[in-house]
Amino acid sequence: MGAQERLKVDFLSSEEALDLFLRTVGKDTLTLHPDMRNLAETIVDECKGLPLAVITVARAMATRKSPEEWRHAIRLLRNHPSLFPGMRGKVFDILMFSYHSLNNETLRRCFRYCCIFPEDYEIHKYDLIQLWIAEKFIEASNYYEARNHGEYIIGSLKLACLLESGESENYVRMHDIVRDMAMSLSWTSYDNILVQGHDGVIGVRDSAEDQFATARRMSFFGLHSDNVDLRQFSRDFKTLLVRNSQLDQLPKKWFQNMSFDNYLVVLDLSHNSCLTELPVEIRFMIFLRHLNVSWTNIRELPVEVKELTDLKTLMMDGTSKLEKIPAQVISCLYSLKVFSRILYPEELVACLPLDRLISLEELECLHLDYLGATLGTPEAIHYIFNSPKLQKCINWITIMDCSDLPSLYINDSCLRKMEHLEKLQVRACHSLEELNIIQEQKKPEGILPGGISNYSTLTGQEFFQNLSHVEFWDCPIKEMTWLIHAPRVQTLKISNCHSIVEVIGDNSGPAGTGQRQNIFSYLKDLILEDLPMLRTIYKQALSFPFLARIKVAGCPNLRKLPLDSNSANNSLKEICGAESWWDQLQWKNGATKHIFSSKFVKCQ
Repeated sequence: MGAQERLKVDFLSSEEALDLFLRTVGKDTLTLHPDMRNLAETIVDECKGLPLAVITVARAMATRKSPEEWRHAIRLLRNHPSLFPGMRGKVFDILMFSYHSLNNETLRRCFRYCCIFPEDYEIHKYDLIQLWIAEKFIEASNYYEARNHGEYIIGSLKLACLLESGESENYVRMHDIVRDMAMSLSWTSYDNILVQGHDGVIGVRDSAEDQFATARRMSFFGLHSDNVDLRQFSRDFKTLLVRNSQLDQLPKKWFQNMSFDNYLVVLDLSHNSCLTELPVEIRFMIFLRHLNVSWTNIRELPVEVKELTDLKTLMMDGTSKLEKIPAQVISCLYSLKVFSRILYPEELVACLPLDRLISLEELECLHLDYLGATLGTPEAIHYIFNSPKLQKCINWITIMDCSDLPSLYINDSCLRKMEHLEKLQVRACHSLEELNIIQEQKKPEGILPGGISNYSTLTGQEFFQNLSHVEFWDCPIKEMTWLIHAPRVQTLKISNCHSIVEVIGDNSGPAGTGQRQNIFSYLKDLILEDLPMLRTIYKQALSFPFLARIKVAGCPNLRKLPLDSNSANNSLKEICGAESWWDQLQWKNGATKHIFSSKFVKCQ
């Protein structure tokens, strides 16, 4: 119709949904028993604010007079809402219209697959897209094209109201009733997805034995090891996710039960802190394409992993207890496209960076599309920044605990090759005082890659085309003027850097209007914590067209923010800091202070 504006009609709030339910079910039914009001609230919670579901359930319950009937209805809504009276014809048929309106089978398969996650689960978009890629729902010439396709699919499912936005832009979720429809569709479409959680097996058949015998994809979430039921699987079994559980080992009996002609392609064991080893029998999974052991406590990667020559994705993020990767194991995985081992701040104590576990030459001999690496030596950093193959695939780099790195110089030609670099983190590098960019011909003799020795020659040039997240923590860095060449940064976090005086320094070149418009022009989150010497973010006001949050803590000498009336926009939600710090801020005039006062939120 050429509408000029799309207006989202949101779900009902809890109060609105309850009011609609009570008006529909009628007072006579609610006064029959003292428990009815509480049971009504529980039933409304199961409808998750979907008006059509609230009305349908209320009409069905208006004739039910005993609390026992209502408790049965609650169990039915939780486990099999499609069997609830009226839901199939009045609710599911309408939702099915959205499903059948999807343009192609790829969209429909990707939608059905989302029910492999439990109810109310915040699904990370990249986790979901990686699984879609592993299942070959999405195929492209490289990982980044496939990821873009996955983003497009998520957008299409959200526009069809089959997926919802999560708590942040990186997450999505499914409405419980939509998820139940997806679960039913998975069994009529031969996806046969089975999910087991605290409430038991969730599928579409009454017999758990039938479900286990015919399931093709299965997930376990939040269970103790004793409750993870790994039985004999069919030859067509493809996918196993055991996440956020207390799984301490993969039972050898399970491998014995698994037939060798089984085509398991996805194995996700992430977020199992009790898991300390992978069995050597993993070598039998020769068709495995996706292996995720992130945030487990495995101590060694078994040498038998090298038999997994079909493996395309190996995720090992957060494996802080990992002590050994046998030589030549990674280099034998010649199909590998995605490899990541990133460590996080809480894991920095007594953990080994990637370069102390394997030779980087092993990565270089592969044909990676995506590399996430935590490095801990100047030699490893030098190797990455001088390897065209690794430069091309590096997506996330964390430099940690590198005490012999007083300065980091990165030449401009290197940065142009690092087109996929999205995240840069520097942590606990206690001698690092400067990071700069230089032109290749001006690189100082005998110094590691990096550094601007003459800012004027590089003014206005952009090198970090996709860098979106920058974090510096516990480093004696004095300024970060190199950020003028990274205008697409969305998150900037500087913490516990006691020497930094200014973020963008006075030596950043001419501050013309055009250049100022590019500085932090994509920034959404600015977090400054424990920076006692910090005095300046930038010497002039910036527009910050997308800035949503500023958080300042432990920065007593920061008396000005680079804000003026032109910086006020609808995207800025809050300026978080101590009240004493806010009261001491200096503003260009009273009008500017008044504009931003409504954004201030007191925090510790």
